Amino acid sequence: MPYLFGNAQHVGRREYQQDAFGFSNPFDEAFTAHAGLLAVVADGMGGLEHGEAASRAAVQALLDAYRLKTPEEPIGQALDRGIRSAQQAVLDVQKQLGLDMQCGTTLVAAVWFENQLHWVAAGDSALYLCRQGQWTRLNELHTYGRHLDSRAAFGEITKEQADADPQREALTSYLGISELNEIDRSLRPITVVEGDWVLLASDGLYKSLSLLEVPEALHGTLQERCDTLLSAVLARGLHEQDNVTVVALAYDPGRVPLTVAPQLEATIVAAPPVVSPAAAAPPLTLPRKRSRVPLGALVLVLALVTAYFVYRTTCCAGPPPVVAAPPKPVLANPNPPVHTPPEPPKPNQLRPPQ
Repeated sequence: MPYLFGNAQHVGRREYQQDAFGFSNPFDEAFTAHAGLLAVVADGMGGLEHGEAASRAAVQALLDAYRLKTPEEPIGQALDRGIRSAQQAVLDVQKQLGLDMQCGTTLVAAVWFENQLHWVAAGDSALYLCRQGQWTRLNELHTYGRHLDSRAAFGEITKEQADADPQREALTSYLGISELNEIDRSLRPITVVEGDWVLLASDGLYKSLSLLEVPEALHGTLQERCDTLLSAVLARGLHEQDNVTVVALAYDPGRVPLTVAPQLEATIVAAPPVVSPAAAAPPLTLPRKRSRVPLGALVLVLALVTAYFVYRTTCCAGPPPVVAAPPKPVLANPNPPVHTPPEPPKPNQLRPPQ
């Protein structure tokens, strides 16, 4: 199994765990061969009721929808179909509980397929790429603060006003909203290189711990790195610590699939290559042997014909009988006849008719 993954989660100072996460099956090699490995993180909205029900329904719905992906369906299309299914699942939860838009969740999902990364997101859960110890957030956070910063950039308000706005952290998009029009997605997959890994996280991570404070090189397995990040968050001891969830993905093409037994692999590596008798002989040996026999026979026939012709012309009186006429000159004289017509001109020498 070449796909690597890890996860860590804590309730923080909250009464309930409203985050949810999940993976597609990393051991289904037939599926991962065209669909890669999917990871999902959803953060139930604490300001609304039943955030835990919304986040769990969204994660399960996206996993179920993505499981229906066929080899012919592009990954981006399957992700878009999945988040639409997750949106409908949250709306169904609202209907069952009679909440009418009082139930919602953020969601971020990423698919690692060989050396490509695809994602889709709604809300403020984040997706980061870690490359050589440098962190880059890949998705756009759907908060009102993004619009405030845009207004400040155009001079409509000051930066101080944008930072101090009490609605700065309000979500402008999430699953459970009546019209899900604001979705962040990878229009084209990102090419990942050896050593890269990605982190999906609820806002309980980055609102408590700046990734600039994280050691440049997190060592160990992805699971150990997730545990390290979670420990760093909890070490802050924040009184208002939110639920925190981190999920990591990576790819190692050198890893042997789990379906191959180590003993069998070792036998294949150590044993000399098996060569069939037919393959052991050079493929051109037989044709070369066949080509020598006709050539030798032809030389012998020409020698006999030439000797006979010399004998008849020098040792016998009178012209030879008609039935024993010597061979045609073409055998004795390989030069072309004097009146052989010239070869036709090459195509690039042809001239149009006058």
